[in-house]
Amino acid sequence: MMNTVEMRIEELENNGYVVVTLMMANGGQIDIEMYDEENYDGVVGATVVTVEAYEENGYDVEGLETEEIKF
Repeated sequence: MMNTVEMRIEELENNGYVVVTLMMANGGQIDIEMYDEENYDGVVGATVVTVEAYEENGYDVEGLETEEIKF
């Protein structure tokens, strides 16, 4: 069964966003690719870019302005 964070990430992706980092309760951020999917404790949001911007940037988030979305 999916937890709330996984469901929120899926919702963002289905709504045209690419999740770049996960925002932690302690103020830190963790790259989405480096985070252990089995443990979402402390995740309070995500930084995202639009799929359109991501594609236009050659499928890279480098240099793109991110948006913070709280869960």
